[in-house]
Amino acid sequence: MYSKIQVNTANVIDVVMSDDYNIPNPSQLVVSGTDSAAATGVIIDTAACTNIFTSVTTSAGGGNLLVDAIAISGNPATGLDFTKNSRLSNAQSATGVAQSLFAVQVGNQVEETGTNTTGHVVTVDSASTLTLDNTIGAGAAVDYILRQNGFINRLGVKVGYVVVNTTDFTMNFVTEVTNDAQLSVGGSIMANNDTYEIYAQDDADLKVVDANDGALIYVGTTTNIFQDITASTLGTADPRYLDITVTTAGNQVRTFKNFPVGEYLPVQCVKIWATGTDAAARPLAIF
Repeated sequence: MYSKIQVNTANVIDVVMSDDYNIPNPSQLVVSGTDSAAATGVIIDTAACTNIFTSVTTSAGGGNLLVDAIAISGNPATGLDFTKNSRLSNAQSATGVAQSLFAVQVGNQVEETGTNTTGHVVTVDSASTLTLDNTIGAGAAVDYILRQNGFINRLGVKVGYVVVNTTDFTMNFVTEVTNDAQLSVGGSIMANNDTYEIYAQDDADLKVVDANDGALIYVGTTTNIFQDITASTLGTADPRYLDITVTTAGNQVRTFKNFPVGEYLPVQCVKIWATGTDAAARPLAIF
Protein backbone atom coordinates (compact mmCIF):
# COMPACT_ATOMS: atom_id res chain seq x y z
CA MET A 1 0.00 0.00 0.00
CA TYR A 2 1.35 3.45 -0.90
CA SER A 3 0.91 6.43 1.38
CA LYS A 4 -1.83 8.67 0.01
CA ILE A 5 0.22 11.73 1.01
CA GLN A 6 2.55 11.00 -1.89
CA VAL A 7 0.05 11.49 -4.71
CA ASN A 8 -2.43 14.14 -5.81
CA THR A 9 -3.13 15.74 -2.41
CA ALA A 10 -4.61 19.22 -2.72
CA ASN A 11 -6.77 20.11 0.29
CA VAL A 12 -6.46 19.88 4.05
CA ILE A 13 -9.10 20.73 6.66
CA ASP A 14 -9.24 20.72 10.44
CA VAL A 15 -11.31 17.81 11.72
CA VAL A 16 -14.13 18.34 14.19
CA MET A 17 -14.25 15.20 16.29
CA SER A 18 -17.89 14.09 16.37
CA ASP A 19 -19.91 10.99 17.22
CA ASP A 20 -22.65 12.13 14.84
CA TYR A 21 -21.11 13.56 11.70
CA ASN A 22 -18.50 12.67 9.14
CA ILE A 23 -15.74 14.97 7.95
CA PRO A 24 -17.03 17.53 5.40
CA ASN A 25 -15.63 17.20 1.90
CA PRO A 26 -13.49 20.24 0.97
CA SER A 27 -14.81 20.12 -2.59
CA GLN A 28 -18.14 21.27 -1.09
CA LEU A 29 -16.69 24.39 0.57
CA VAL A 30 -18.93 27.38 -0.18
CA VAL A 31 -17.33 30.19 1.80
CA SER A 32 -15.03 30.91 4.72
CA GLY A 33 -14.69 34.07 6.76
CA THR A 34 -14.77 35.76 10.16
CA ASP A 35 -17.86 36.40 12.27
CA SER A 36 -18.42 40.00 13.43
CA ALA A 37 -21.73 39.38 15.25
CA ALA A 38 -21.91 40.33 18.92
CA ALA A 39 -24.49 37.58 19.63
CA THR A 40 -23.67 33.87 19.68
CA GLY A 41 -25.28 31.62 17.11
CA VAL A 42 -25.20 34.34 14.46
CA ILE A 43 -22.74 34.96 11.65
CA ILE A 44 -22.45 38.51 10.33
CA ASP A 45 -19.83 38.83 7.62
CA THR A 46 -20.14 41.84 5.36
CA ALA A 47 -16.99 40.69 3.54
CA ALA A 48 -19.12 37.91 2.03
CA CYS A 49 -20.79 40.60 -0.11
CA THR A 50 -18.82 41.42 -3.24
CA ASN A 51 -20.78 44.49 -4.35
CA ILE A 52 -21.06 47.54 -2.07
CA PHE A 53 -23.25 50.45 -3.14
CA THR A 54 -23.10 53.74 -1.20
CA SER A 55 -25.76 56.40 -1.58
CA VAL A 56 -28.03 58.96 0.14
CA THR A 57 -31.82 58.88 0.33
CA THR A 58 -33.46 61.64 -1.71
CA SER A 59 -36.71 61.88 0.26
CA ALA A 60 -38.39 60.58 3.40
CA GLY A 61 -39.92 57.20 2.68
CA GLY A 62 -41.58 56.79 6.06
CA GLY A 63 -41.85 53.56 7.99
CA ASN A 64 -39.67 50.86 6.46
CA LEU A 65 -39.46 52.45 3.02
CA LEU A 66 -36.18 53.59 1.52
CA VAL A 67 -36.44 56.12 -1.33
CA ASP A 68 -33.54 57.05 -3.58
CA ALA A 69 -34.55 58.69 -6.87
CA ILE A 70 -31.70 59.43 -9.26
CA ALA A 71 -33.11 59.97 -12.73
CA ILE A 72 -31.62 58.00 -15.60
CA SER A 73 -30.19 60.28 -18.27
CA GLY A 74 -27.39 60.75 -20.76
CA ASN A 75 -25.78 58.52 -23.36
CA PRO A 76 -24.68 56.08 -22.23
CA ALA A 77 -27.53 56.19 -19.75
CA THR A 78 -26.61 56.53 -16.07
CA GLY A 79 -28.84 56.74 -13.04
CA LEU A 80 -30.47 54.54 -10.43
CA ASP A 81 -33.07 51.84 -10.98
CA PHE A 82 -33.41 49.29 -8.16
CA THR A 83 -35.21 46.87 -10.50
CA LYS A 84 -32.31 46.36 -12.92
CA ASN A 85 -28.57 46.75 -13.24
CA SER A 86 -27.62 50.42 -12.95
CA ARG A 87 -24.58 52.63 -13.19
CA LEU A 88 -24.11 56.05 -11.62
CA SER A 89 -21.76 58.63 -13.09
CA ASN A 90 -19.20 60.48 -11.00
CA ALA A 91 -21.59 63.42 -10.70
CA GLN A 92 -24.57 61.24 -9.70
CA SER A 93 -22.68 59.11 -7.19
CA ALA A 94 -22.68 60.06 -3.51
CA THR A 95 -19.01 59.08 -3.34
CA GLY A 96 -18.00 61.25 -6.31
CA VAL A 97 -16.82 58.09 -8.05
CA ALA A 98 -18.86 56.11 -10.58
CA GLN A 99 -20.64 53.11 -9.03
CA SER A 100 -22.45 50.05 -10.31
CA LEU A 101 -25.49 48.40 -8.74
CA PHE A 102 -26.95 45.05 -9.64
CA ALA A 103 -30.71 44.66 -9.74
CA VAL A 104 -31.69 44.69 -6.06
CA GLN A 105 -32.94 41.36 -4.75
CA VAL A 106 -34.78 40.24 -1.64
CA GLY A 107 -32.18 39.56 1.03
CA ASN A 108 -29.72 42.29 0.07
CA GLN A 109 -28.44 43.98 3.23
CA VAL A 110 -28.95 47.69 3.86
CA GLU A 111 -27.08 49.65 6.55
CA GLU A 112 -27.71 53.21 7.71
CA THR A 113 -24.14 54.36 8.10
CA GLY A 114 -24.82 57.09 10.65
CA THR A 115 -26.31 54.67 13.17
CA ASN A 116 -24.97 51.31 11.91
CA THR A 117 -28.57 50.07 11.87
CA THR A 118 -28.99 47.17 9.46
CA GLY A 119 -31.88 45.43 7.76
CA HIS A 120 -32.59 43.66 4.53
CA VAL A 121 -34.74 44.09 1.46
CA VAL A 122 -38.22 42.55 1.74
CA THR A 123 -39.61 43.79 -1.58
CA VAL A 124 -38.38 45.87 -4.50
CA ASP A 125 -41.33 48.23 -4.95
CA SER A 126 -40.14 50.40 -7.84
CA ALA A 127 -37.11 51.88 -9.53
CA SER A 128 -36.59 54.19 -6.57
CA THR A 129 -38.26 52.51 -3.57
CA LEU A 130 -37.44 49.50 -1.40
CA THR A 131 -39.37 47.99 1.51
CA LEU A 132 -37.07 46.83 4.30
CA ASP A 133 -37.56 44.80 7.46
CA ASN A 134 -36.28 47.68 9.59
CA THR A 135 -36.56 51.48 9.67
CA ILE A 136 -33.53 52.60 7.70
CA GLY A 137 -33.31 55.79 5.71
CA ALA A 138 -36.79 56.90 6.74
CA GLY A 139 -35.82 60.53 6.30
CA ALA A 140 -34.26 62.53 3.49
CA ALA A 141 -30.47 62.81 3.10
CA VAL A 142 -29.74 59.63 5.06
CA ASP A 143 -26.48 57.90 4.16
CA TYR A 144 -26.82 54.18 3.51
CA ILE A 145 -24.89 51.20 2.16
CA LEU A 146 -26.48 48.41 0.15
CA ARG A 147 -24.54 45.15 0.10
CA GLN A 148 -25.12 42.55 -2.62
CA ASN A 149 -23.81 39.24 -3.91
CA GLY A 150 -23.35 37.57 -0.53
CA PHE A 151 -24.74 34.51 1.26
CA ILE A 152 -28.02 34.52 -0.71
CA ASN A 153 -27.49 35.96 -4.14
CA ARG A 154 -23.92 34.91 -4.93
CA LEU A 155 -23.10 31.98 -2.69
CA GLY A 156 -26.50 30.31 -2.51
CA VAL A 157 -26.16 29.33 1.16
CA LYS A 158 -29.19 27.30 2.26
CA VAL A 159 -30.75 26.29 5.55
CA GLY A 160 -29.16 22.99 6.58
CA TYR A 161 -25.67 23.66 5.22
CA VAL A 162 -22.96 22.64 7.67
CA VAL A 163 -20.99 25.35 9.48
CA VAL A 164 -17.59 24.54 10.99
CA ASN A 165 -16.22 26.89 13.62
CA THR A 166 -12.49 26.72 12.86
CA THR A 167 -11.60 28.68 16.01
CA ASP A 168 -12.88 26.20 18.59
CA PHE A 169 -13.53 23.20 16.29
CA THR A 170 -17.28 22.83 16.69
CA MET A 171 -19.85 22.11 14.02
CA ASN A 172 -23.56 22.74 13.45
CA PHE A 173 -25.93 23.80 10.68
CA VAL A 174 -27.41 26.96 9.15
CA THR A 175 -30.87 27.51 10.63
CA GLU A 176 -31.73 30.77 8.84
CA VAL A 177 -30.32 32.77 5.95
CA THR A 178 -31.28 36.25 7.14
CA ASN A 179 -29.71 38.34 4.40
CA ASP A 180 -26.65 38.49 2.16
CA ALA A 181 -24.40 39.24 5.14
CA GLN A 182 -26.09 37.38 8.01
CA LEU A 183 -26.88 33.78 8.98
CA SER A 184 -28.17 32.01 12.06
CA VAL A 185 -26.43 28.83 13.19
CA GLY A 186 -27.68 26.09 15.50
CA GLY A 187 -26.05 25.27 18.80
CA SER A 188 -24.80 28.83 19.42
CA ILE A 189 -21.42 27.68 18.13
CA MET A 190 -20.35 31.03 16.68
CA ALA A 191 -19.07 34.06 18.62
CA ASN A 192 -17.51 37.38 17.71
CA ASN A 193 -14.24 37.05 15.75
CA ASP A 194 -14.58 33.28 15.37
CA THR A 195 -13.57 32.00 11.94
CA TYR A 196 -15.87 29.69 10.01
CA GLU A 197 -16.27 27.50 6.95
CA ILE A 198 -19.59 26.62 5.30
CA TYR A 199 -20.02 23.47 3.22
CA ALA A 200 -22.84 22.54 0.84
CA GLN A 201 -23.56 19.40 2.84
CA ASP A 202 -26.38 18.80 5.29
CA ASP A 203 -27.17 16.51 8.23
CA ALA A 204 -28.02 13.55 5.97
CA ASP A 205 -24.93 14.00 3.76
CA LEU A 206 -22.63 13.90 6.78
CA LYS A 207 -24.05 10.62 8.01
CA VAL A 208 -23.60 8.65 4.79
CA VAL A 209 -20.36 6.71 4.49
CA ASP A 210 -19.00 7.14 0.97
CA ALA A 211 -15.68 5.47 0.22
CA ASN A 212 -14.92 8.30 -2.20
CA ASP A 213 -14.91 10.74 0.75
CA GLY A 214 -12.12 8.92 2.56
CA ALA A 215 -9.28 11.14 3.74
CA LEU A 216 -5.75 10.63 4.95
CA ILE A 217 -5.58 11.62 8.62
CA TYR A 218 -2.59 13.37 10.12
CA VAL A 219 -2.60 12.97 13.91
CA GLY A 220 -1.61 16.20 15.63
CA THR A 221 -2.02 17.35 19.20
CA THR A 222 -2.78 20.50 21.18
CA THR A 223 -0.11 19.49 23.72
CA ASN A 224 3.37 20.94 23.37
CA ILE A 225 5.95 18.19 22.92
CA PHE A 226 9.25 19.07 24.58
CA GLN A 227 12.66 17.57 23.96
CA ASP A 228 12.92 16.39 27.56
CA ILE A 229 9.55 14.61 27.51
CA THR A 230 11.18 11.38 28.71
CA ALA A 231 11.86 13.12 32.02
CA SER A 232 8.13 13.23 32.83
CA THR A 233 6.93 11.92 36.16
CA LEU A 234 6.43 8.18 36.26
CA GLY A 235 2.83 7.21 35.64
CA THR A 236 2.09 10.37 33.61
CA ALA A 237 0.47 9.74 30.22
CA ASP A 238 2.96 10.27 27.42
CA PRO A 239 1.58 13.08 25.18
CA ARG A 240 3.49 11.66 22.20
CA TYR A 241 0.84 8.93 21.90
CA LEU A 242 -2.94 9.27 21.57
CA ASP A 243 -5.99 7.06 21.17
CA ILE A 244 -7.89 7.79 17.94
CA THR A 245 -11.29 6.24 17.11
CA VAL A 246 -12.31 6.41 13.46
CA THR A 247 -14.84 5.25 10.92
CA THR A 248 -12.92 4.00 7.91
CA ALA A 249 -13.88 4.49 4.28
CA GLY A 250 -14.97 0.85 4.43
CA ASN A 251 -17.46 1.73 7.22
CA GLN A 252 -15.56 0.06 10.03
CA VAL A 253 -15.25 1.67 13.47
CA ARG A 254 -11.83 1.06 14.94
CA THR A 255 -9.66 2.56 17.70
CA PHE A 256 -5.93 3.06 17.19
CA LYS A 257 -4.51 2.79 20.70
CA ASN A 258 -1.36 4.71 21.61
CA PHE A 259 -0.92 6.05 18.09
CA PRO A 260 2.16 8.25 17.68
CA VAL A 261 1.61 11.98 17.26
CA GLY A 262 2.97 13.37 14.00
CA GLU A 263 2.13 10.27 11.97
CA TYR A 264 -0.59 9.37 9.43
CA LEU A 265 -3.22 6.74 10.11
CA PRO A 266 -2.67 3.79 7.76
CA VAL A 267 -6.27 3.76 6.49
CA GLN A 268 -8.55 6.28 4.82
CA CYS A 269 -11.22 7.64 7.18
CA VAL A 270 -14.53 9.47 6.95
CA LYS A 271 -15.02 10.28 10.64
CA ILE A 272 -12.99 10.91 13.79
CA TRP A 273 -15.09 10.09 16.83
CA ALA A 274 -15.21 12.26 19.95
CA THR A 275 -15.84 9.15 22.04
CA GLY A 276 -12.71 7.04 22.16
CA THR A 277 -10.43 9.84 20.93
CA ASP A 278 -8.18 11.72 23.34
CA ALA A 279 -9.34 15.32 23.80
CA ALA A 280 -5.82 16.56 23.06
CA ALA A 281 -5.96 15.20 19.52
CA ARG A 282 -5.96 17.77 16.72
CA PRO A 283 -6.32 15.72 13.52
CA LEU A 284 -6.14 17.08 9.98
CA ALA A 285 -7.91 15.48 7.01
CA ILE A 286 -5.95 15.50 3.74
CA PHE A 287 -7.79 14.97 0.47
